[in-house]
Amino acid sequence: MILLNTCSTNKIQFTDSEPRLFFSLTMLNPDESMELRQMDHVIVDRTTAEFLREFAFSWIGKDRILGVKVDADKETCRAFLAEHLSVDGEVFLKNE
Repeated sequence: MILLNTCSTNKIQFTDSEPRLFFSLTMLNPDESMELRQMDHVIVDRTTAEFLREFAFSWIGKDRILGVKVDADKETCRAFLAEHLSVDGEVFLKNE
């Protein structure tokens, strides 16, 4: 299933480091309180990283990560999104 990037920033740069692409399934804007992980040279929030570690996946995009193709069934992905999205997941994920 293809899942889209929710973040509005293209890259994150830490002190004395190269800018890194950022990807999140759950956060719109990264902030200092987020726990971050690095996966394939992409910065990912902890919640997204823990989900992605369970499945084979591939990034979609080059200059900006637009999404991720996850080798997981639709219901597993939808359950994760419904639990972690900051919007009303039931309305957002309707099949209409």
